[in-house]
Amino acid sequence: MQTTTTMQKLSNNEHLSLFYETVDEQLRFLVDYFRAGFERNELCILATHSTEKEIAHQLESAGLDISGHIRAGDIHIFSALEAYLPQGRFVADYMIGNLAYFVQAAADQGYSGIRVASETHWPHDTSALQTETSLYENSVNELLKGNSHFTELCLYPAHTSPDEVIKGAVQTHPKFVYDNEIHNNPYYFSPDKFTRFNSDKLPKNTDRWLESLKKKRYRLKLNDTTSREMARTDQAIKKLLTA
Repeated sequence: MQTTTTMQKLSNNEHLSLFYETVDEQLRFLVDYFRAGFERNELCILATHSTEKEIAHQLESAGLDISGHIRAGDIHIFSALEAYLPQGRFVADYMIGNLAYFVQAAADQGYSGIRVASETHWPHDTSALQTETSLYENSVNELLKGNSHFTELCLYPAHTSPDEVIKGAVQTHPKFVYDNEIHNNPYYFSPDKFTRFNSDKLPKNTDRWLESLKKKRYRLKLNDTTSREMARTDQAIKKLLTA
């Protein structure tokens, strides 16, 4: 089975977030995401709150032939808590160092690039953890500048994540996925403009914001949209969200 048209159009230098409502929705997108990575000979990494056996079974059941890729070392599956909070705390610089290591390892092993997916919600979210997570996401954007074959997908449950978590995610991801649509993000802050919590720049009601996007379905056409058309799409979304 081949990847979907949406995933085929996604470039190999992206940082995007997925706001999902159900586990099935999350799995469907991950299947396409990693299938595209295997087809492009990319080293894949998944940080999850499930065990390797559980998530491998779930992805296989959802249609991804993953077992052979695990044996071949084409995908590494880690515990999200152990990967991100090895000593009970999240340190953005430490995580970026780990990510940079895998980027280099992928190149050394002959892969065409690296593709990462991470569950970035935690059992006990605190403001300090939210801040470090946002700093990490911003640092990923810096790392992308120097790596043309690096894609990271961050996974957020849409209606159970705290508003501040989603706001931080919105500010630090150039693109996002909601209701199986990829959108350009008018609220994204580039690394040089990023500040930790610019909540005055975002709608107060996160549910209303997400539902508005779902209803209007402003789709980002990744490869055939000019800069001028992109700007018009951004302005339309801004008007929608601030109405």
